[in-house]
Amino acid sequence: MDTASLVGHDRWNRKTHRKWFAANGAPVVIVTGQDLRAARVNAGLDLADVAEISGKSISHLSRIERGIREVTPSIVKGYEVATGRTFANVERREVLGLVAAAAVGVAPLAWLAESEEPPRHAGWAEVRGITEATEFLTTIDMTRGGAGSGGLAQHVLKWAFRFLHAQAKPDVRAALHSAAGAMADRVAWSCFDGGRYKVAHKLWLTALQVTADGDDPTLRAHIMLNFTYHEGEAGRFENAVSILRMALGDERICAAERANLHAMCGRQLAFLGDIEGALRQIALAEQAHADPDLSEVPVWAGFLSSPGHLDSVIGRAMLSAGRYELAAVRFSRAVEGFGPGRARGRAHSQIFLARAHAHLRLTDQSETEARAALSGLAGIRSGRIAKDLRQLRPLVGQDLQQEIDRALNSANN
Repeated sequence: MDTASLVGHDRWNRKTHRKWFAANGAPVVIVTGQDLRAARVNAGLDLADVAEISGKSISHLSRIERGIREVTPSIVKGYEVATGRTFANVERREVLGLVAAAAVGVAPLAWLAESEEPPRHAGWAEVRGITEATEFLTTIDMTRGGAGSGGLAQHVLKWAFRFLHAQAKPDVRAALHSAAGAMADRVAWSCFDGGRYKVAHKLWLTALQVTADGDDPTLRAHIMLNFTYHEGEAGRFENAVSILRMALGDERICAAERANLHAMCGRQLAFLGDIEGALRQIALAEQAHADPDLSEVPVWAGFLSSPGHLDSVIGRAMLSAGRYELAAVRFSRAVEGFGPGRARGRAHSQIFLARAHAHLRLTDQSETEARAALSGLAGIRSGRIAKDLRQLRPLVGQDLQQEIDRALNSANN
């Protein structure tokens, strides 16, 4: 199993790249650690070979290839000398369009190749462009983990925010703010899933600020919900509950999002030790999800009513509340409900199902689910999944602990 990309993320410094390539008369190009590793492997070289030629240490080059350190022009030059390869000077926006077309099966997103100068006017075409870009980033996030989009997501976000300063009709401006806010929320989630909590915190606050001038109350509520993940990670469970209740105070949000909010509120209350309150919120989540009219779900939020999603969220609340049998039922349904486009969600649910079975002392079932999760992690780059595996580790046998250790160690090497 290839779990080397389970955690970590590629970092790049746009200013450094732009300055170097401008001085050398070449267009801006982004080279990632994965690109360098692929070139080295294809050339039949190991890290020691490149270290000798480039004058850098093996450990430094290893961190660059794993995305822990940024790729600098001098490193790129060293790899070019060692491998005999010249990294193609291709415009970043053109590459992005081609990747997007290949990934989601649509025509190349030509609007990404436009000038970086702030536009004077914006219309519905720009709204659609931002929405399509967000859908592309969501596809990466749900199939490969939030860390998989890395610098790409933040670059596209900067492109989208340019249109907020353009002249636009009132209805277009409101839609632009919602579209840009949705993208900021997606990039924040990607950063959070990649372990970049401070960046995620700022982006979620930015997303809320932008959507204040938008036209989508459900989106604002969803951003507030996502922000509570950050608060929970910091142990600020009371803050999380207050934010969720604030979001629930808006009667305009759709039923599917309301169910999502109640379930998350239940989980945060369970962390606070309020088990009765948690179970009441779970019941309200199930009641909201039973609403027969889910047609009001915004296009961006289709995953809220998709099979597996609410079962996973409710399952986590039940697990936190110590209702392990009920949690196991929910996670089993979630595993069945998540399709190939929700690889990360499926892996999460399998890990949580293994935890529920472990608490129930169903050792065989727990280890079966844990191994199923490990086998499906190839290509998924998620700090949250890595954390989930660490939390599962003490609950399983020694042999499986060693398998988890190998997966986590492979991800760090």
